Amino acid sequence: MRRLDTTGVIVEYNPFHNGHLYQINQIRAQYPDTTIVAIMSGQFLQRGIPAALDKESRTRQALQSGVDLMIELPVAFSVQPADLFAKGAIKLLSGMKITRLVFGAEHPKLDFKSIAVKIQNIDGDFNQYNETYASQYQQAVFDSTGVHIDEPNDLLGLAYAEACLSEKSEIQLCPIQRIGAGYHETIFNDSQEIASATAIRLAVRNQESIGNVVPGQTQIDSKNEKWIDWHDFWPYLKYQLSLLTPEQLSTIYGVSEGIEYRLLQQYEKLPEDASFDDWVHAVKSKRVTYTKISRLATYILLKINKNEIDKQYKQPYYHVLGFSKRGQSLLNYLKKEVPYPILTKISKKDKEGLYSLDYRAGIIYGLISHKESDLFRHPVQIN
Repeated sequence: MRRLDTTGVIVEYNPFHNGHLYQINQIRAQYPDTTIVAIMSGQFLQRGIPAALDKESRTRQALQSGVDLMIELPVAFSVQPADLFAKGAIKLLSGMKITRLVFGAEHPKLDFKSIAVKIQNIDGDFNQYNETYASQYQQAVFDSTGVHIDEPNDLLGLAYAEACLSEKSEIQLCPIQRIGAGYHETIFNDSQEIASATAIRLAVRNQESIGNVVPGQTQIDSKNEKWIDWHDFWPYLKYQLSLLTPEQLSTIYGVSEGIEYRLLQQYEKLPEDASFDDWVHAVKSKRVTYTKISRLATYILLKINKNEIDKQYKQPYYHVLGFSKRGQSLLNYLKKEVPYPILTKISKKDKEGLYSLDYRAGIIYGLISHKESDLFRHPVQIN
């Protein structure tokens, strides 16, 4: 396959904000002739939360801000720890023979690929029950390389590098300095032009202005679209937890080591007016993090079993969410070149076969968004 100049980004855009716009503008400045391809999580995201806005809205925000081609990251990859999240996204980008991957990092001068090579055969005892897997992994990386990697985007960068090695990918890794708000910051002031996605979502929930920190389409969506969080899905999750036995719960993907009993026991102890956060904090322990419980909650909500995840890993696909004219040209070129099927419009055959898991996620998400997210829908197109 002839190499075109293409730049990949792996994103969630929850929602698209000025920090994301800065990244796109940086890419355009450095590579003016490149085609920008975004691999974006669909309706449920990496940390086990529902997207605040549906994938069609987020696709439109990104395309109007300079992205050329939007591809959905399947839910089997998107609701995963960093290593599996990265592996799924890199697999798709590698199949497209993407020239480079640009990503924000707290320390962009780190040689992520070199570090990934050094830790290929990392040997650590990740079964200590008084620490999380993540903290044990970070300590093992430091022991092997002498480099502390503990910031969220640096860890993702390392996961991308490891995935490139695993896929034998020739993608060039191009980290850029992450600017502005910290990943976990929850507030911003009127003088700021960049805020974290978390702070933006909280501001929308509190009916505060976000005009200074987001592009125009996101601001429009903040007023016209329903913004979603776990609170909306809590009644549906409670329904599942009320019906499932520990044996049935143990068949759900990710439920292991007896955690099914803790999930149900803590649910049964909750008062009637308890929230999703109340349940998560009741289940949480030193070993089991808030994020892990949120992911488990998503798997339970969607009733995902291990076989479905395995099937998805064996048969990836490209679900096209939207494109610009430049993106459409690349898409036409790729149709005969990529190793996995390209889906531009979900058919009844797709929803019962290849796309069944993501279709189910869309149906569940639609209970709150009140939108049909997949069947027969055309990709978003802009000029």
